[in-house]
Amino acid sequence: MIFSFDTSLEVGSFCFIENNKVIYMESYLKNQSHSSLFPLRVKNALKNMKKSLKEIKKLVVCVGPGSFTGIKIGLSFAKGIKSALNIKAVGVSTLRSYAYPYFLYTPTLVILKAPKNGAYAACFYKLDTLLKEGFYILENIKKFINDKKELFLVGNHPIINELSNTFFKDDLEKPLALNAYYVSKLFPLPLKANYLKEADVNLEGVRKIMERFKIE
Repeated sequence: MIFSFDTSLEVGSFCFIENNKVIYMESYLKNQSHSSLFPLRVKNALKNMKKSLKEIKKLVVCVGPGSFTGIKIGLSFAKGIKSALNIKAVGVSTLRSYAYPYFLYTPTLVILKAPKNGAYAACFYKLDTLLKEGFYILENIKKFINDKKELFLVGNHPIINELSNTFFKDDLEKPLALNAYYVSKLFPLPLKANYLKEADVNLEGVRKIMERFKIE
């Protein structure tokens, strides 16, 4: 059983895949910290499915960019489960997961909310990266799209509405867990934070998450 999840954005989500079929999927809007909502929801889901953590053979987790706190929670959880069960775990880009599946068919610019006066952004098309993942000031994003005749805009940043007169768009908040699972097949990443220092994801964070979840 594969467990794929995302806590990097406001909408948290997770899903379980078995024999290439989704057997459970859930999303929630973060009205509290992911650290309190996520473990409880996962535990209840396993109970309802009559499954246990020990049946998980692989983990997929969105590693950012996004909420620093959310990314730390997701990575702490993944590292704790990986260590406890001795299973494989991979990271995936939150930006690429958000752009899936559009980038398989058309150039797709994804723009996500970020601190200060900027955005996390990247542009993907099939196996190519047309704009490198990074933090951009909004003016540079506008310059990038000035000469683009065909572009699909996706993300949760308000600037998408401003830019959408010319391009198709999808500006809805969305759960990424299932997207992350599909993206992991083509673009797996190491289990470390995207734009977050590895030192910030510490053993104390892992311990607290595991205590809250209580692996049996």
